[in-house]
Amino acid sequence: MIERLCASWEVFAGVLPGTAEPEYTKKWFYTEADYEADKANTDPSAENNFTRMMVEASQYAISLTDPRRINWVRTDFIWL
Repeated sequence: MIERLCASWEVFAGVLPGTAEPEYTKKWFYTEADYEADKANTDPSAENNFTRMMVEASQYAISLTDPRRINWVRTDFIWL
């Protein structure tokens, strides 16, 4: 069974503007199962899947922001 994608985050980085280096590219996929689990979670203090993935992608992008290694970092987020 194919699981429906609800959202994704993609982090790209590189030296030449617009040319992503594959070793810095990372993706997170928020599926319908993640969405349903988040809806079912009634504990307001518990971190949900959406927030976890968003934070992981953001922290990864921040960790790449070092001009000694690369010249640009981009994060793409899409909600489907």
